Amino acid sequence: DISRAALARRIQFCDVLRGLHLIDVDPRRYTTDTPAGAYVLIADHPTLIDVIRTGAMLVLGVGFLLSVDVRLALIAVAYLPVIAVAVSFFETSVEKRYMSVSLQFADLTNRVQESISGIRAIKAHALEDTEIEFFTRENERLMARSMGLAKYTSGLFPVMIAVTGGSTALLLWVGGQDVLAGGITLC
Repeated sequence: DISRAALARRIQFCDVLRGLHLIDVDPRRYTTDTPAGAYVLIADHPTLIDVIRTGAMLVLGVGFLLSVDVRLALIAVAYLPVIAVAVSFFETSVEKRYMSVSLQFADLTNRVQESISGIRAIKAHALEDTEIEFFTRENERLMARSMGLAKYTSGLFPVMIAVTGGSTALLLWVGGQDVLAGGITLC
C-alpha cells in the first residue's frame, strides 16, 4: 500500500495548499506515474482556541468600531468583501498554475532520470542531440510556466495594498472631517 510506504519513509518537505498539508515523502523517488500516491493528505483544521480567539477579536473589534462611529465602522469593514473576492480569485488561479508548473517539473525530472539511467542506449544510438533538444525545449516550457506563475502571483499584493490603502485613506478622510466638525473627539 503506497500510503503505508509513504508514512514509513522520512518526510522531506511540507507544502500547504488549500488548508491541506501535502507531504512528499522522498523527492528522489518522485516520478510522474505516482504523483497522487506520493502525497499524503493531512487535514489542517483550526483548533477550537483559534476559532474562539478569531471570533472574539472580530466581535470586540467591530463592537469597538461601532461604539466610536457607525459610519466609520461600515467604511472600515466595507473593503473586506473586496479582499475576500480578490483572494479567492487569485487562490484558484494560482493553484492551477502551480499544479501546471509542478507537473511540468515532474515530467522534466522523470525524463532526466530516465536519460541518466539509459545513457548507454542514448550514446549507442547517437541520440545525445535529440535528448539535449528535448531537455532544452521542456526546460524553456518550465521556465515560461514558472515565470507566468511568478507574474500572476506578484499581482496579489499590489491589489491588496491598493484596496487596503484606499480604505485607510477613506477612513482618515471621513474620520478627519468628523474630528474637525466636532462629531468625534480624540480623547
